[in-house]
Amino acid sequence: MRSQCGLMAEDSGEQPVLAIIDDAQWLDRASARALGLVARRLLAERVVLVFATREAANGLARLPQLAVEPLGHRDARALLESVLPARLDDSVLERIVVETGGNPLALLELPRGLSPAQLAGGFGLPAALPLANGIEGSFRRRFANLPADARRLLLLAAAEPLGDPALLGRAAKHLGIPEATADAVESEGLLTFNGAVTFRHPLVRSAIYGAAEPTERLEAHRALAEATDPETDPDRRAWHRAQGALLPDEELAAELEHSAARAQARGGLAAAAAFLARAVELSPDPSHRARRALAAAQTKFQSGALEDALDLSHAAEPGAADRAVSAHLHLLRAQIAFAARRGSDATPLLLEAARQLELVDPLLARATYLEALSAATFAGRLARGQGAVDVARATLAGPPMPESPRASDFLLQGMSLRLIEGYAAGAPLIKRALNEFQKAEVIYGEDARWLWFASSIALYMWDDVAWKALSTRHLEMVRETGELSILPLVLTNRSSVYAFLGQLRTARSRSIRPTHHRCCSRRRGRVLFVDSNRSPRRGRARRGTRLDRCRVSQRDALQRSPPL
Repeated sequence: MRSQCGLMAEDSGEQPVLAIIDDAQWLDRASARALGLVARRLLAERVVLVFATREAANGLARLPQLAVEPLGHRDARALLESVLPARLDDSVLERIVVETGGNPLALLELPRGLSPAQLAGGFGLPAALPLANGIEGSFRRRFANLPADARRLLLLAAAEPLGDPALLGRAAKHLGIPEATADAVESEGLLTFNGAVTFRHPLVRSAIYGAAEPTERLEAHRALAEATDPETDPDRRAWHRAQGALLPDEELAAELEHSAARAQARGGLAAAAAFLARAVELSPDPSHRARRALAAAQTKFQSGALEDALDLSHAAEPGAADRAVSAHLHLLRAQIAFAARRGSDATPLLLEAARQLELVDPLLARATYLEALSAATFAGRLARGQGAVDVARATLAGPPMPESPRASDFLLQGMSLRLIEGYAAGAPLIKRALNEFQKAEVIYGEDARWLWFASSIALYMWDDVAWKALSTRHLEMVRETGELSILPLVLTNRSSVYAFLGQLRTARSRSIRPTHHRCCSRRRGRVLFVDSNRSPRRGRARRGTRLDRCRVSQRDALQRSPPL
C-alpha cells in the first residue's frame, strides 16, 4: 500500500496525476479495498483517483460521491438528434428517447448500429440492436414464461413502433385479449402505459419480436392493420397489411407503391425504400415486379443501403429486355460502384450508361454524363482507362443543351468546354452555373444532386463564398431528405476544407472517415485547394515536411490549373 502511494506521490512531483478506474463494480473485494485505502490516504499530493461504478463497491462506499443522473427529456432528444444521420419520424424518435431512459451511451450507440431501413420512420421490422446479446436473451426467456395473452399483447406493442395506446387497445380487442392483460404485463416491468406505450429497454422490443413465431407475427400485423384508420394513416395500415400477407397481392403491392410515393414526397427515402422492397415481394406479375425492383433499388441506393440496392437490382434483371429498363439498371449499378468504392472503375461504367440512355432519355443521359464527369474528376490522375477528357468529348458529341437549361446543364457544358477548348471557353458557363445554384430559392430533382460537385468546382474557381453557400445548403438538404449515399462525400469535402482553413474544431465536427486530404496555400489573397492524394509526387512529398508537401501540391496545381 505504501509503495502504491509513494509511486503516485513521486509521479505527482513533476505534474499532477489523474488515475481513472472504470467499471469499478467489477473489482474484486481485495482490489477495491486497496484502492479505496489509497484514495483516502492521498491528501496533500497532487493526485486524484476517480472511480466510475454502477454502485459503490465494498471499500469505496466512504469516498465522496457524485451521482450521474439520466439526461432530461429535452437534452436526451437533442443528443439523439445530433447523431442521427437523417430525419426520423417524430413519434419513433420520442419512443427511443423514452425507452433509453436518458442513458447517454444508449442514445449515442443505438442509432450507429441501425441501418437506414431500421430508421425508416418506423416502417421497418424490429431487429437486434447493437448491445449485449446476453441482455436480450434474458428478456426472451422472461417473455417465454409469460401467459399466452401477455405474449400476444407484448408482440402487438413490439410490432407497432408509434406507442399509441388507443391503437394497441383496438388491436388487442380484435384478437380477444382481455383488458386485464395490460395490468399484468405492466406489473412484469417490461411495458408501461404512461401516456404512451413504451418498453422498459429498447432490447425488449427486438427480443420479443425475434422470439415470436412467424404465424404470431402475421397475426399481430393483421390485427394492427384492422385497428389502423385508413383515412388518417393509410401508409401505416398498408405497411401492417403487407407484413401480414402470405401470398402475392397486386392490389396491396400497388397500395405500397402509392405509400412509397407519399413517403418520398415527405423526404423519407428510407421509408419509401421499405415500402417498395415489400411491394416487390408481393408483386405477382413479373414485369411489375421488375419495374418495382428497379424503383426500390434506386431508392435504397439514395438512402445509403448500397448492398440492399445491389440485391434488388438483380430482381430487376427480368425486365432488362426493355431498352429503358436496361439503361436505368446499368446506370444504377454504375452509381453503386462509385458510391461504394469512389474508385476509377466508376467512370467507364457511367459513361457507358450515359451512351445507352441517349436513345431513351436524353435529359437523363446528360445528367449521367455529369455524374461520369464528377467521378472522373474525383479520381483525378488515379483514373484508369477513360477519364474526364473522354467524358467531355462524349458530352459535347451527345444530346445538346435543352432549350431551358438548368444549373446542372451549364455546369456540364462549361466543364466539358473547359477540358476540350480551355479555361476561357468554359469559365463563363461554370460561373453562370454557380450563380444559378446560389440564387435558386428551391432546388429540385437532378439539380439538387449536383450541389456537392458544384461546390467542389467552386474551389477550383477560387470562389470561397460559393463553396460555403453551396456545400452548406447541400448538407442541410441531404440530412433533411435522408439521402445517405452522398452524405460521406459532402462531409468529407467540408471537413477537408475547414481543416486546411485552420478551423480544426469545425472540421472534426463535420467529418466522417474522410477519404482524401487537401492541402492549401494562399496566393493573392485567395485559397487554392488541391487533393494531395492525386499528386504524382505524393510519395516523395510525404517524406518531407508539411511545408514541402504544400509546396509540391501548390506547384502541381498551378501547372494544371492556371489562374482564370
